[in-house]
Amino acid sequence: MTKIGAVIKEKSGALLSRQKKDRGEEIKTHLLARMPPEFLSIIPGDQIRQEIERLKELGIEMLIVGGGDGTVSTAANMLANSGIILAVLGLGTRNNFCRDLGIPLEPLEAIRLMDTKQVKEIDLGEVNGIRFINNVSLGIYPRMVEEREEITRKRGWRKWQAQIMAALIALRKMPRVKLILEDEIYQVNRFTPLVFVGNNEYQGGLDADSFRPVINAGKLWLCMAPSLRVPALLRMIFELSLRGIQGIENLEMRSVKKLTVHSRRRKMKMAIDGEVHELSMPLRFRSLEKALRVAVP
Repeated sequence: MTKIGAVIKEKSGALLSRQKKDRGEEIKTHLLARMPPEFLSIIPGDQIRQEIERLKELGIEMLIVGGGDGTVSTAANMLANSGIILAVLGLGTRNNFCRDLGIPLEPLEAIRLMDTKQVKEIDLGEVNGIRFINNVSLGIYPRMVEEREEITRKRGWRKWQAQIMAALIALRKMPRVKLILEDEIYQVNRFTPLVFVGNNEYQGGLDADSFRPVINAGKLWLCMAPSLRVPALLRMIFELSLRGIQGIENLEMRSVKKLTVHSRRRKMKMAIDGEVHELSMPLRFRSLEKALRVAVP
């Protein structure tokens, strides 16, 4: 019998209202049917890493993680190349990782999926030792994320409202960056408002069922926006807010296995799976092929 542990972020977006809290109790009941109580934790986000480490020391073979893409990314960092299977309950706002792998967004369906023990080996991206499941962005997007979180914290706005205001503030600050980018073949200089590095290639638009048809091709997907005048930059920001990277026109795109990004700056802020980090330059990206085992349909 597979030894299973579970970590659920207690304030995940899908569990906040009273009705959803009742749903949380139902999820807990189904999980406890598959593991003893000491292997299930429903905890604040800042305790996730510590709790996963505890469960690893107990010898788990599968880890169920409930939360958004940021929580899943934390778990993936800790499970990479460990052999432990990651099973995901998509309890966040967008749940892009679940969508791309076809994992059910209905939690009880996702829990039943674990009983089938069907596993897929997928790639992770890595930048300066930090692994990512979805993508990393530099330039205007991390500025938007910071402003959105600040607005949400201070004013209590809904996420979409804060996103619009954050986009306008980001435009006013015009965070273009001058970079030198090197991959296996090319070296280029760019003055750009946005660099996006995906864990494998993103395709499709707003209505596509999957933005990444493949997550185990051993590739990074590099996208760079041109240096735009204000009206075009404003349009790009709103496309980024409403439709994501696939909604932006005139991107320079190519697949690479490794990438190094240089700048005159000593450090640079970036959004890694939607959470802002500040890393020392240069940035060294690589694809970690089939580094994570994931429970899939």
